[in-house]
Amino acid sequence: MDKREAVKELYKKAYKNGDYAGFEVRENLRYYAKSATPPYPESCIFYYDECKDIKESVRKEITGLGFSLEEVTHVIAENGKAYDTNCYIKWQGQHLSREDLFLDRIKELAELLGYDVRSVSKPPYWGIYGDTSDDALANFNAFLDETGLLFSTAEPERQDSGYVYFAKSWYLTCMFALFAHFKSVDLYWKKGYLYADVSIIPNVEKCNGAYCYYYKICVFSAGEKLAESTIYLPTISTTLLIPSPPSEGSIVFRLVEVERVTESEEVVDEIEKTVPAKPTPTPTPTPTPTPTPPPGYLFYDTNEYRGTSTAWSAVTSTTIEKDAYVEIGGDVRQTYEDGYVAYLGYRKNRGAWIEIGRNNKATYITVHTKDSVRKGDIIEFGLRWGGIGGNALARNLYIKESPCELRVEFEGSEVTEVTQYDTVDIVYEGAPSNTTLKVISPSYEYVLKKTVSGSGSESFSADEVGTYYIYLQNEDCYVTKELRVKAAPTPTPTPTPTPTPTPTPTPKCSWFADRMPIKSADIMDLVRGYLGIMDLGWTVSASDIMGAVAYYHGEMESGNNLTGCSL
Repeated sequence: MDKREAVKELYKKAYKNGDYAGFEVRENLRYYAKSATPPYPESCIFYYDECKDIKESVRKEITGLGFSLEEVTHVIAENGKAYDTNCYIKWQGQHLSREDLFLDRIKELAELLGYDVRSVSKPPYWGIYGDTSDDALANFNAFLDETGLLFSTAEPERQDSGYVYFAKSWYLTCMFALFAHFKSVDLYWKKGYLYADVSIIPNVEKCNGAYCYYYKICVFSAGEKLAESTIYLPTISTTLLIPSPPSEGSIVFRLVEVERVTESEEVVDEIEKTVPAKPTPTPTPTPTPTPTPPPGYLFYDTNEYRGTSTAWSAVTSTTIEKDAYVEIGGDVRQTYEDGYVAYLGYRKNRGAWIEIGRNNKATYITVHTKDSVRKGDIIEFGLRWGGIGGNALARNLYIKESPCELRVEFEGSEVTEVTQYDTVDIVYEGAPSNTTLKVISPSYEYVLKKTVSGSGSESFSADEVGTYYIYLQNEDCYVTKELRVKAAPTPTPTPTPTPTPTPTPTPKCSWFADRMPIKSADIMDLVRGYLGIMDLGWTVSASDIMGAVAYYHGEMESGNNLTGCSL
């Protein structure tokens, strides 16, 4: 077993194992630690206490892989002497490099998953961007949640247009998440067939500029292969049709990693999923069969329907097959031209009726409204009439997709020019799934870059004079806008107030208060709580662990900002 194979095996043994909770993988310990004798190493794996405090079975597992354990007491000469004892994991007497520890893969994985990765001035010299410090931390935490990694210490770095959050160290118990595994497997029935939406976290290692591996998704039932699909990076998801699945029980998904050059295969992950119950369709009676909707329409019904009540009554319905921003409408009229009113409406998922439009004439008029729908929504059309006589009639009922829309607004009105430091709203509608919304400043820096769908809005401060470029991009949707920003007469940027930590009620803050000063054993308990190995009476977050590390180093203000406590 060579060095990198041994590191991979160590990561595997430590994965979600509470006995390894006190170990960290450091990006560059020497850069961030105080001057000491002997000096701290750069990249390394260490346990932040004496070697004898490591569980004996863990020590045997580590040395059994060919590693050695070396205890070092660093003497820190600053306002007197302080001592810091660590137990280091070494290979043939040497510390492990960043390459040995697979640390470069973390950045490549973040880029592959679509996070806004930017450079910073300190090791590891990259991080994840956000408009504010809280946004950057939230984006970094989203990356952790998506991959299964967990950093031990991290901090933000201010940049011209926002913040970049970067990690200085990682918990050993989560590092095996760098290797290929299933991210999600979702089973569902559609039109009588069983499908699986599968996404993975891949090995992003590259060979001669190309990805070293591709992946096969194999589906089995009782040892028989039911389906197989192949994923080539940078794609990380696929949909499988599973023919002849069992009517009940479970099926097994295997993730097979294939080396591109040698075509050698290895099963790297396996997950078992219960087959969902096959839905029994309930036919909806219709006067005559409804033809296939025209292109761009989700539903089109040319039948004529009659409403004979002053209360809403459903006349026809459809189930939506995709997420979309839509126009819902049809033709409506009254049977008499004497002041009575015919109303056409709709409702989603048996909710409240929404009026589309009305007509008090005996000739048809077309009425419509806009809404957003999601896959699986049930849309019902309804009719009612108002007055003391007559009937409501409707025909040509339809639901059609509306093209995506993009507007630049200031204080509720659409604009093409604003004044410096104005807060601008970017409003989008009808964006298909995986549409990218981007705002680029006059200095060609990203002000905003995120994946959106449906309808919504985002805001930014137009702090630069010049032209901002706004894009809503997808293969089915491409809209661009330009926003000119003129100089403010007397630009006075509003200072960003320093957030005041809001004390969090017990039990979390009481837990921290009872253990002050925080010890390394307390941090280990928090990691066990985060991994679900220990119940602390409250849900432990990555920020809580970071806060505990700050308390451990005496940085109370930073710890309070991270935990939300006031200690």
